[in-house]
Amino acid sequence: MTIQNQSRTDELLRFFNTFDLELSSCYRQYASKFGISETMLWVFIALLEHEEGLMQKQMADMWGLPIQTINSCIQKMILQDLVYTTLAPYSKKNKLVLLTDHGRQAASKIASPIRDLERTALSTFTAEQQEMVTTMMKQYLLTFTEGMDSLLGKERE
Repeated sequence: MTIQNQSRTDELLRFFNTFDLELSSCYRQYASKFGISETMLWVFIALLEHEEGLMQKQMADMWGLPIQTINSCIQKMILQDLVYTTLAPYSKKNKLVLLTDHGRQAASKIASPIRDLERTALSTFTAEQQEMVTTMMKQYLLTFTEGMDSLLGKERE
């Protein structure tokens, strides 16, 4: 890699890191406006998109959060009558998390506007730009995760 290419790559890395931090900060500020945690915002978003319910592990995997964080949030939400759990079909131990009526109202009020804003932001790209961004981010993520697996001494499945 030439010095010029390394400089451009370093600049792009700074942009990626800043972009991620700024975007995360926006979600935290938005959640804070409603007096909820960012995790609760993600749970609301997930459950609005999956009316049939989700298991805690699914939400943890979806958002890249520790299962303990999701579990703690769900327990608080149960106490606030925002969600309830029920056994998943064909399971004796896995529970689905679903929104209560009160939770659905809160989720619609809180999570729907942020999802609309995300859609608006993405709609500023042409279809070609959306495809290009998606392809590039998938390639970056695949290369990065393979490299991380190597650093951690993991074998990819």
